[in-house]
Amino acid sequence: MKTGRLLSFLICLNIYSFAVFAENTNLYGINFYQKGELSFIEFSFDKEGVDLEHFHVKQDKQLIIDFKKVDAGEKVLRGFDASEFPGAIAYISPYVKPGSKGDVRINVQLRDNVRSVVQQLGKRVVLKVENRFGVFSEKELKKEKLVVAEKREVIGKINIPKSDSVVDILENLTLSGRKKYIGKKVSFDVKDVKVEDLLKMIADASGFNIIIT
Repeated sequence: MKTGRLLSFLICLNIYSFAVFAENTNLYGINFYQKGELSFIEFSFDKEGVDLEHFHVKQDKQLIIDFKKVDAGEKVLRGFDASEFPGAIAYISPYVKPGSKGDVRINVQLRDNVRSVVQQLGKRVVLKVENRFGVFSEKELKKEKLVVAEKREVIGKINIPKSDSVVDILENLTLSGRKKYIGKKVSFDVKDVKVEDLLKMIADASGFNIIIT
């Protein structure tokens, strides 16, 4: 009888442990694109209603989103360079929030301090960023009931770029010095292959995100 009760307790304990472990939402995709005078960063999750905090560190020209109780794999947590695109976004850096293993932070380095808004659309969260200040009107913001980033002073050490140049911004964000190219040049000889498929091959082989417009 005691053995049966112990077994039932262990089964219940395992189920409870799994429930606790499985309560985190999974971030499985980040997509960047532009439409007109807006830039969009779209986050895809496996559950609806992710808890987040969205704020603007004006002195460093950075937008930050903290996703709480969220897990993400290495392929998702890759920074990517948006500096060759027109608009306000220079670099997007996702990483596990320091001191909080269960949270994911998205750091968006801006060229200029512009406004941003967040929308939750089912299992997606969309960050909309002005490509120039003034694209969002106050009327539009109130009508769409968007969540506007609050301004905030971040406590602790913040690495500030030496200048507004893209090179200094990227050096600051990667924390690994200036860009260095390693390996050797390669050439491809392909037939009847879409450019998008070829770029995806390069992305998979290199480990970098390649944004296809």
